[in-house]
Amino acid sequence: MALASAAASSIWFGAPLAPDARIVLIVFSLATIGWTMTAIDDTLIALAAAATLVATRTVPTEQLYLALGSELIWLSIGSFVIAAALRASGLAERLALSALQPFSRVSSLFFAVTFVIIATAFLVPSTSGRAALLLPVYLALAEAIDDRRINRALAPRIK
Repeated sequence: MALASAAASSIWFGAPLAPDARIVLIVFSLATIGWTMTAIDDTLIALAAAATLVATRTVPTEQLYLALGSELIWLSIGSFVIAAALRASGLAERLALSALQPFSRVSSLFFAVTFVIIATAFLVPSTSGRAALLLPVYLALAEAIDDRRINRALAPRIK
């Protein structure tokens, strides 16, 4: 809360911007803080941010409706639905692990993982949706491989 208050105050009183621009920057900052530093659901934060922009009349209601009617938005939503269904059924893990099972060398495993990731682009066009889909695959591979160096090469940001 202190960080959010400090960010909002510094933007409102310190940024030489029009009031609407300040509101947008504050809402964006608060949403980013909410996404990265709280356990609140990301969807709830995004909806609250959108509702705040409409409630403060910074963004017209029609613009929000137009954004929700965008084909790109529905493509992303559909991708996440498909990814969630594939994860919930366990199909994503089974398919990926069966595709990667015949490889005994690390280099050939990495080529196969790359191929599987590329192949998922035709099923789940959203990059974020593919990341959500492939996380359980990585976790299953990391558990099966049980080698810190190889696991780090698969996901360099994992410590």
